[in-house]
Amino acid sequence: MRLAPLLLLLAASAAPGADRDDPAPLARPSFRVFSDREGLPQNTVQTLALDATGYLWVGTQDGLGVWNGRVFRGFRLPEGSRSQSVRALLPASDGSLWAGTEGGGLFRRHDGRIEPVSPPPPGPSDVVWSLAETRGKDGVSSVWAGTAGWGLYRLRGGAWSRWEEKDGLPSGSVQALAAARSATDPEALWVGTTSGLALLEGGRLTPVPPPPDDPHPSVRALFRSNYKNSMSLH
Repeated sequence: MRLAPLLLLLAASAAPGADRDDPAPLARPSFRVFSDREGLPQNTVQTLALDATGYLWVGTQDGLGVWNGRVFRGFRLPEGSRSQSVRALLPASDGSLWAGTEGGGLFRRHDGRIEPVSPPPPGPSDVVWSLAETRGKDGVSSVWAGTAGWGLYRLRGGAWSRWEEKDGLPSGSVQALAAARSATDPEALWVGTTSGLALLEGGRLTPVPPPPDDPHPSVRALFRSNYKNSMSLH
């Protein structure tokens, strides 16, 4: 078994037609580890997001961090917040940054200030696992928030909407969100839950049939590829 990586490397380097003057096939990736010693608020990184200015935002179990290409800077959520554990980040098109927490609800950072954003009842929505943004035909953006147990929320034009299991969600716990391509609805959305995947299109949810060997798959991450309009889920 120890010979397999070496054999694969030799086969690649000796492939017919390969440019032997090109050093790229022989290059090795370079890794650098960042921790609280370099300025991270805490060493358990739960989410990452790149904003429009090129800054990398990091959500940890104890606050927010941002990397400007040289150093990390830490941010605390407002005093009195029930949790500093950041589970989801969304750099929005208006320049704001949304943060979903594990027990503290939803926050928005804009013009240097971080403020809580509270969806209406019935659910407390304290645990926000996923965030996404879409834009409608009228140019108005929607911010979506997937919660633990209280379904999917949308904030559009100052008004909130909510989808839950009775509306077609496989589960009320939404772990992943990703914009979907649709010929009729520019705000179509893939919704990954603890019990499967659904497509929200035209305001209606359509569950995606699960694989036969896993009738209730837990979808924890979604990635939309440009290759043949495909979607990866994990």
